[in-house]
Amino acid sequence: MTVRAGRLLLVLTALTACGVEPRESVPTYVGSPTCAGCHATTYAAWQGSVHARALRPADAPGVQTAFDGTERRFASLTFTPRQRTDGRTIDVRAEDEDDSARAHRAAYVLGADEIEQLVVDADGALRALPVAWDVETQEWFDVFPEAPRPHEWAHWLAPGMNASGQCLECHVTGFEKQYDPAAQRDASAWREAGVACEACHGPGSAHVADARSRRTGLAPYGQTDAAGPMETCAFCHSRRVMLTEPYVPGQPLADAMDFELLDGALFHADGVSADEAYEWTSFRMSRMAQEGVRCRDCHEPHAGGLKAAGNALCLSCHDLALAAEAHTHHAAGRPGAECVGCHMPPLVLMERDVRRDHRLSVPDPARAAAIGAPDACTTCHTSETQRWAAEWTAHWYGTSAVMQRERVLVAAFEGGRRGDEQAVTGLTAALQDRALDPPRRASAARLLEPWGRVPEVATALREAAHATDPWVRASAIRSLGAAPPAPDDALGTLAAATTDPARVVRIEAAFALRGLDVSALDPDRRGPVEAAFAEWLGANAVLADLPESHFNRGLFLGARGDAPGAIAAYRAAIRLWPWDMAPRHNLAMTLEAEGDTAGARQELLAALERDPDFAPAHFDLARLWAAEQEWEQATAALERCLVAAPSYPRAAYTLGLVHQQRGDDARALDALERATDDPASRTAALRELVRLAHQVGDTVRRDRWMPAAILADPAVGDDPRVRAALAGGS
Repeated sequence: MTVRAGRLLLVLTALTACGVEPRESVPTYVGSPTCAGCHATTYAAWQGSVHARALRPADAPGVQTAFDGTERRFASLTFTPRQRTDGRTIDVRAEDEDDSARAHRAAYVLGADEIEQLVVDADGALRALPVAWDVETQEWFDVFPEAPRPHEWAHWLAPGMNASGQCLECHVTGFEKQYDPAAQRDASAWREAGVACEACHGPGSAHVADARSRRTGLAPYGQTDAAGPMETCAFCHSRRVMLTEPYVPGQPLADAMDFELLDGALFHADGVSADEAYEWTSFRMSRMAQEGVRCRDCHEPHAGGLKAAGNALCLSCHDLALAAEAHTHHAAGRPGAECVGCHMPPLVLMERDVRRDHRLSVPDPARAAAIGAPDACTTCHTSETQRWAAEWTAHWYGTSAVMQRERVLVAAFEGGRRGDEQAVTGLTAALQDRALDPPRRASAARLLEPWGRVPEVATALREAAHATDPWVRASAIRSLGAAPPAPDDALGTLAAATTDPARVVRIEAAFALRGLDVSALDPDRRGPVEAAFAEWLGANAVLADLPESHFNRGLFLGARGDAPGAIAAYRAAIRLWPWDMAPRHNLAMTLEAEGDTAGARQELLAALERDPDFAPAHFDLARLWAAEQEWEQATAALERCLVAAPSYPRAAYTLGLVHQQRGDDARALDALERATDDPASRTAALRELVRLAHQVGDTVRRDRWMPAAILADPAVGDDPRVRAALAGGS
């Protein structure tokens, strides 16, 4: 070891003697002005881009937001943007949740050219205001016209508008997340405001050192991934969950992030954005992406504009005939004559921010109408109906086989999102279709989660766990392991996935296996599973500023048998967001399991103080009261549960049992009859209903429900209490 160190010293000495500085092992940020020395033209183009101005100090030259001292009232706040006389210190006066007024310093402006949104320093936390400045119309407007209430996640003083956690990493370069979960304090920082050179190319010190020393062969720099610059764009132009921090360009995306897909509320079933989903996932669903087109083929990466104007951009690859009126059916100069008018219709986000749909799909108003999604035609022809638009598109273009297949696929996705079992066949076919784009294959895998134990579905999920795309694999693993304990064949697939080359797959496998007794595994599998558990905990810690990360940590640790750790995690989630009921409910259940009944009751009551209609808390309070034979309290809690959620599982059945304990057989029979509509307790309710009806001499109810009881479970007839009822009715 001494010899090796000595050799290294000799090599370094020799390099220095030759006038060549050794390369850094870990490059650092140098700042975009440094790049200008060699790349003056590129730097100048970038300086005029929206990327360069993605974040600016609120008092920076060029900021157009008006701080005119005029009071303005919007949905969630009243504020007065004003500029004080002592320099360029700018304050925003806003009403907070207790209706008092405070002055907050306007620290930064997000965005440029179209919309400028203020970020204010509110008691040491950077928060994005729910109002913004329209650069074109020169007026303030409300980003959330339907204002979130003070105790809702999206309220401007709530965690959902925490700029450091929700906004800034995509508006700056070299973002370093520095959140202290114990103190709940955010000290995040960045190297350069705006999306500068190193945001896309990575830290440049080694590259600069090589250039300055005139070393032969510059240090590898920029994107090294085979997918090219499109992967760099994905970090900011997608809705995703980070798995590691910080993200460095060139890092494989499947090691850095997981993406929101069509199983959630961000997209419609046909892939149209329903909320701010950005462009990357949408574009990956396009045929163009499948053919190898990348972001830079259309967008100039430094100036940020398009490489050609209007239809000329599309016609640089496509047939000129596609721009003729015979194809567009719109006169030249009209929006419908533009390729993007039909194939990239505008989406308006933040009330005034216009984005283009990057799926580049064929318009189909009939398909859109079937799922309640917008379509290109009526986005422009706002006074017309989708039926009108569908008739015209059918008249002009007919219905192709491709369009028919797409309709079948979208119908399956829509059914899966509603939980319709009829969608299983279509979703399974989509998952198995290797020609289908990866985002929709992965979405199909996620939507199949409720049916993961159906043999055909389980087989398809196990096969998809070996797909080429890592997010297809990860989604298959998620659904395969969603209903533990898994059968042996699924367990083998899950355990094998802990050695997958992509982190996004390994951590899905870890969460799926969280309840596994590792000692029961073969020795060669124990190490990878334990390593995946540690990796899951590390990825979870990246999002420590969000309550859901602590909630998930509670689930994970609870399943691993670490009750104290789970309790601490649930309490951390509650501290971050006291109005989320799930962590408090899980905390109560964990405390009960640990024998702390009083603590469990306290947490359930605290949940009901914030949400009196939270049915699970009413139901579990009833259980706790019943265990202490406090029948009156148990009855009241169950009745409140059924008012809040009339079909809450086992609530009516439990109420029937409690009424029996109170000696109120009539109400017990009524509740048990109601419970026969509950799939979770139907068989038990029928059994008890027949027995009790016979016992109290209610032969009408006994005879009415006896056939149903036997049909639901033939073994019911073997119950001695039911046999007595049968004998009584013969």
